Amino acid sequence: MKKTTILFSIILCLSSCNFQVNNDKSSEVPEKVSMSVVLDIHDEVMPKMSTIAKLSSELKPLIKEDSLAKEKFDNLVHAHEEMMNWMQAFGTKFNSDEIMNGAELSEEKREILAQEKIAITEVKEAMLYAISDAENYLK
Repeated sequence: MKKTTILFSIILCLSSCNFQVNNDKSSEVPEKVSMSVVLDIHDEVMPKMSTIAKLSSELKPLIKEDSLAKEKFDNLVHAHEEMMNWMQAFGTKFNSDEIMNGAELSEEKREILAQEKIAITEVKEAMLYAISDAENYLK
């Protein structure tokens, strides 16, 4: 059980650091990503924050007696924190005109946006995993 938690934590940490091994030279050019694609991914999972809160409150009374419940609870807390951290960081990298009005991005900002697409996709995966795992546990 502890090994699973540690393994999951290591995988999540590596993925949140955008750790990649890829020998394909064509991948060095960042994918052209639009702001709306990144925001759509965010908008898809943001409503699930309330599900995370609900599941966390259901698991909290169980964590003192059950280490598995604690693991599920911790995964939910981590997923919530990842979303909050992503939103805060994203807001510092782009101005409101770029986010809300689709203002033209510099080459550097397009590269950052491509990285942010990867990051929010990883946040989405962590959230969906934590939710599914907690729901299955509580059944």
